[in-house]
Amino acid sequence: MQAITKNTLIYSFGNIIPQTISFLLLPIYTRYLPPDQYGIIGALLAIQTLLTILSTFSLEYSLMRFYYTFKTELQQKELFSTIAISIIVISFFVFIVFFLLRSVFQKIYRDIDFYPFFFISGLIVFFQVLLVIPNNYLILRKKAFLYFLFSLMQVVFTNVFIIWFVIILRENAVGMLKGRLIGTGFLSILVLLYFFFTKRILITFNCSMFKESIRFCAPMLLVIICAWLIAQLDRIYIENYFSLKDVGIYSLSRQLAGIMTIVTSGFALAYRPVFFELANSENQKDTKEKISKYSNSFIIILFFISFIAIFIGPDVIELIFNKKYHEAKIYFPLLVFSYAISGTTDSTLGLYVQQSKKMFQNSLILISNAVLAVILYNFLIKKYGPLGVSLTSVISSLYLFIAAYIFVKRRCYYVPIKFKSIFIWFFPMAAIVILFDLVNFKIFIPLIFFKISIVLVVLFLNRNRIKSIIAIT
Repeated sequence: MQAITKNTLIYSFGNIIPQTISFLLLPIYTRYLPPDQYGIIGALLAIQTLLTILSTFSLEYSLMRFYYTFKTELQQKELFSTIAISIIVISFFVFIVFFLLRSVFQKIYRDIDFYPFFFISGLIVFFQVLLVIPNNYLILRKKAFLYFLFSLMQVVFTNVFIIWFVIILRENAVGMLKGRLIGTGFLSILVLLYFFFTKRILITFNCSMFKESIRFCAPMLLVIICAWLIAQLDRIYIENYFSLKDVGIYSLSRQLAGIMTIVTSGFALAYRPVFFELANSENQKDTKEKISKYSNSFIIILFFISFIAIFIGPDVIELIFNKKYHEAKIYFPLLVFSYAISGTTDSTLGLYVQQSKKMFQNSLILISNAVLAVILYNFLIKKYGPLGVSLTSVISSLYLFIAAYIFVKRRCYYVPIKFKSIFIWFFPMAAIVILFDLVNFKIFIPLIFFKISIVLVVLFLNRNRIKSIIAIT
């Protein structure tokens, strides 16, 4: 248990410090980037995410699933090498197809040219994909500190070049893309050279391992593409119905709400290999009790952090960002809540599905959720504008959790979620947020400081519960 806590903290810091650096620089970048230019970056992120999914073919998930089924280090290295070679070949093929179909991708965003925007985005994805295998190797080998070091190096390299191109040379969105390309490219080459010369991965290819990985990942690829549709279509709809300026404001709120992924990814990176190790052990009675404690503690912590973000976040946006971006505070609370629900689904129910190898059935749930999201986008965006996109995100996240929970409980490896203990935390926090939203408090100090005081009081009143949760993990 202490190992999970330690590695969760290191992985979280590996995400917190880079994201903190990016967060601190964000108000500076938004002063030099008008909303329409930031909208280009946000819009292209959807394309980059799709290309990343196609380039990896979700093969990195097979590493997590099959690593502990191989008992010798030689077999484990052989698996890594097989997946690494496969991903490199597939990513190169995807980039070529992306270039050949440039006229098709150009039609997705009417106001963004393929050259240089789409082209640079494709190169960024290619170099990012090269980091997938080394990162997964470090996670499975529980080299949390080295993972943290590489993450920190990437954000430092990237932001140094972004500052040069955006702030010094004033190249706007193109400059930000150039900075990301050079920073990511430099680190990926450095990391691959490190792994090659230290002989951490063999240069070999095992066809049977590849076939087994493809069989496992093929249904998952459909799942992830559906998840992409749900998560990334928002900016495509906003760009087509409104403008790049609206995309920029909405993208900022999404990036700020993405702070929730610090918690979810930090826990997931540390917990995922431990979960599969526990789930494949023999003594399932004790194992499920451990998994239950880990999962429920994570959910409570996640929603408590969500409460703090929703409660204080809008005031922070007004305090530190340019007035052109203040509208982002409207979308921020809904997006944070959506991230919290999605994080709960992915870090608990998603693992149960993978353990049971029910990827095809899970893909049907994702397809239905994607269809629901598209219907809601078309209906709500016309009625509520970009706010309708945020509402769609919340509704689709809730639907996915409920549908996945019902499916997992009936058909998969299942560890109960203790809803009662979670609701004891959730409802008082929700009441405080709603109260401050409905009542106009007239106080003699800035509202944000008053809210921080409320959060500190809540922390103090729940100190014993918090200690007990930390003791579990």
